[in-house]
Amino acid sequence: MAGLFKRSFIHVDVHEESEESAPTENVVRLRVVLESFKTMMAASVSKLRRAGLVLDTFGLDNNLQSTSQTALSDPPHKPLSCPMTVLCNDIQIVMKKLQYAVYRGEVYKMAPKSQFTFQYLCTMKTFLHNLMGNEAFKDRLVQHIQRVLPILSEPESSLIRQLKIDKDLIEVQDGWLWSFSSGSFIQGIIPESQKGLTTPRAFVDYDRLKDPEPRYFEEIIRNSLTEDEIPQFCADFLASFRPKEHKQPVPCAIGSADRGKTSLFAPIFQIIPLSRIARVTKQKNFNKAMIDNLTEVIFLDEAYPSLLDIDDWKIMCQGCFTSHNAKWKKAQGFHCSATMYITCQMEMDFGVAHNEAMDKRLQKYKFKSLPRVEPGANKWLKKHAMDCIVWAHNIVGDSPISQATTMPAVHESGMPEEELRNILNVSLIDEEVEESAQAGCSREQSGFQLTQSSSESDADADATEDGSDEGEIEMLRREHAEAKDESMRQQQLKMLLSKLESDKKVQRHFSRTMRDRRLAHRRSMLVELGVVEQSEASQLITDPDDPLPMDLE
Repeated sequence: MAGLFKRSFIHVDVHEESEESAPTENVVRLRVVLESFKTMMAASVSKLRRAGLVLDTFGLDNNLQSTSQTALSDPPHKPLSCPMTVLCNDIQIVMKKLQYAVYRGEVYKMAPKSQFTFQYLCTMKTFLHNLMGNEAFKDRLVQHIQRVLPILSEPESSLIRQLKIDKDLIEVQDGWLWSFSSGSFIQGIIPESQKGLTTPRAFVDYDRLKDPEPRYFEEIIRNSLTEDEIPQFCADFLASFRPKEHKQPVPCAIGSADRGKTSLFAPIFQIIPLSRIARVTKQKNFNKAMIDNLTEVIFLDEAYPSLLDIDDWKIMCQGCFTSHNAKWKKAQGFHCSATMYITCQMEMDFGVAHNEAMDKRLQKYKFKSLPRVEPGANKWLKKHAMDCIVWAHNIVGDSPISQATTMPAVHESGMPEEELRNILNVSLIDEEVEESAQAGCSREQSGFQLTQSSSESDADADATEDGSDEGEIEMLRREHAEAKDESMRQQQLKMLLSKLESDKKVQRHFSRTMRDRRLAHRRSMLVELGVVEQSEASQLITDPDDPLPMDLE
């Protein structure tokens, strides 16, 4: 019986430990597999140590730390914990492998044979629903697609870096770029670091070394226009690829059917996406809601005076601040910088009151019947857009009408590119208080260690720890009082002080609770053994650490 009691005592009283007193320290082992991550990890280790984290590293060359400062210009990567964030990160990795990119919430793909140009592929919704068939994404997308889709399809989202379209550039064979502002082919203007981030507006499979062959484009123009009108029309054609200057006259091609007026616009369809071209519908109605701040060209084929209100004619032809109502949307004002190209069967009559004003806004060209009609001309002109552009530039040359407007790369969002870059790179770390924060973190770490100490120590040890805590807290109170008001240092000290005081209260309460449990167990045991009476136990047994009688031990 004595042996059984002894074993029971050892099991229950000595090794009993509650969940609250169990160690709470977390240990993580990280193994660096790829050599490319070692430089980044070396820089991260030093920053984690400054933050107060205890780290042991093995096999990581400390000399890498000195080179990491120049190698890492981007902010350090943060650990991903949210499942939806991890999913978005994996989607970004897949898009990079597939040579996909995001532009205003839509998916673009690297054009065949090109080195820099991305072209529209599909909507983000279509891409995610197709990606759902991939076993690596099926389970997660089924759970989170309703939350991920609105984020990734938002035009202003920076979760995945959005493309910048440089509208001054068209890519041709071998990575060469045509620049509208310089009127020549150039190379190296898009550095390798910007590959996948900056894209020309289009790619055309064109050999820059050969002479341009405009064919139908030249035939239509020379059949109808005089030698003085040809350079002006070519200048107007080239201006269609640039933002409209205020009150720049709009080219208006006049003539009956089968004169090639509409075909002259075909090369523009090759360079500018259909979504950026506002045009007349099949029902001969023009919806002004198609025009917004993203519209690049307005194409009015077979126009007539009543197609638009006279005020709309004037505003659209001269280019200025305007707004249009759109179904299910709130009307918003914008600066209309879209160029225009108009064709009509006969010269338009806007009435005596407005003809003079409209004549100033229109650059009229009268076209004659062609000797023969080529059914495939429109398709050929679209495919050979660069032949038409280069030939038109050669015709215009350096004449005054060729004044080109420089078009810098534009990130079409509500945030300027420089401000967006600042937002993405801003850090929460205050460099001025980094050293003092290190000391504070060290004290915080020691405070955590105090709260995690064993609760089974005797009363003298508890008193010693309490005295140590009091000294620590008192020191923090003095530093908090001396810190500058509303400074980062004062806020850190306030949070640390609050944490230590709270931990101290929890520690005291836990120590008392554990002592009371052990004392109650000692009394119950001695009463069951008949050593003391139940009524006397609370008076005779007051210390759970008093030694037991020899025979009971």
